[in-house]
Amino acid sequence: MDLNINSVSSYVNLGGISQPVISQKKISHEYPHARRRSGLLGGLINVQENKTVTGIPGLSSIPILGSCFSGDSTDRSRSELMIVLIPHVIRRPDITRRTWRAIAVGTSQPSR
Repeated sequence: MDLNINSVSSYVNLGGISQPVISQKKISHEYPHARRRSGLLGGLINVQENKTVTGIPGLSSIPILGSCFSGDSTDRSRSELMIVLIPHVIRRPDITRRTWRAIAVGTSQPSR
């Protein structure tokens, strides 16, 4: 089994155009367990940190006094994805001549 999770991790400015940076996480796993036994395949942990800087343009770039006219905040988030496989046995239906008979639909006459 293969599981791929793609997400936009950040943006890069290339020639005045904001381009996304794609992060990829991948799990490859074989499931050798006997049938009807559930099992934990794996998990993915995602940690994301966003830093926001605010301020008054021009005044916030003054070397010593800039901190009086600007502020910053950092948001951190963490998420976990756990993958559990619970197999089920699915049996084929019994197909007989009666199963394949015609069904009357609308104004048509059933065949005998």
